[in-house]
Amino acid sequence: MIIEKARELGIALSESEEFTAMNEAKLAMERDEALMEKLAAFNEKQSRIMEMMSEEEVSQAEISRLSAEMETLRTSLIEDETFVRMLETQGAFQALMKRVNRAIGVCIGADLEQEENGGCGGDCAGCRGCH
Repeated sequence: MIIEKARELGIALSESEEFTAMNEAKLAMERDEALMEKLAAFNEKQSRIMEMMSEEEVSQAEISRLSAEMETLRTSLIEDETFVRMLETQGAFQALMKRVNRAIGVCIGADLEQEENGGCGGDCAGCRGCH
């Protein structure tokens, strides 16, 4: 019964306005070749910086150059209407998922205060976590 209800919830989520809008934005983004090239270039530069940081000899000049190029790409991305729409629709769907998880948590007695504070409510009484 529980798995059946989970499937029903999954179907309902996939039919939600938020999920539909997110998928439409994703498709629009994937169809925009120039946008996808910018995104790929940004991700490539980011990966290269991460690789360089793990190397023994780090070229600060190269990292600075790549960082400046990433910033230019980031600016271009956040000015792109299609990209912004994708971010907005992802945020809306994530907010929906948070509300769903919260509703489930309330029903099963989860400590939602701890979740809101990053997993720690600050009161160690009864906590089996960090110690």
